[in-house]
Amino acid sequence: MQRCTYEANPPAERDDGGRAHIALEDKIAYAMDALPRGVDVCWVHYTKSQSLISFSVVCCLNHHHPGLPCPLPPT
Repeated sequence: MQRCTYEANPPAERDDGGRAHIALEDKIAYAMDALPRGVDVCWVHYTKSQSLISFSVVCCLNHHHPGLPCPLPPT
């Protein structure tokens, strides 16, 4: 996912001023740690226009499901 795609669809802010999401930099740090270990990463939030947006990266081979084969051969 490109940063500009996320930034074009930022999470909605709560009416009371509280945070409803973590910072993009924290999400990226988590993804950079989890993906090499075979853990999928999914981000879902409501946008300011109240649309639901989802970003997902699925690992192959997956740490939690090592018996499932990859659908595509390695490149």
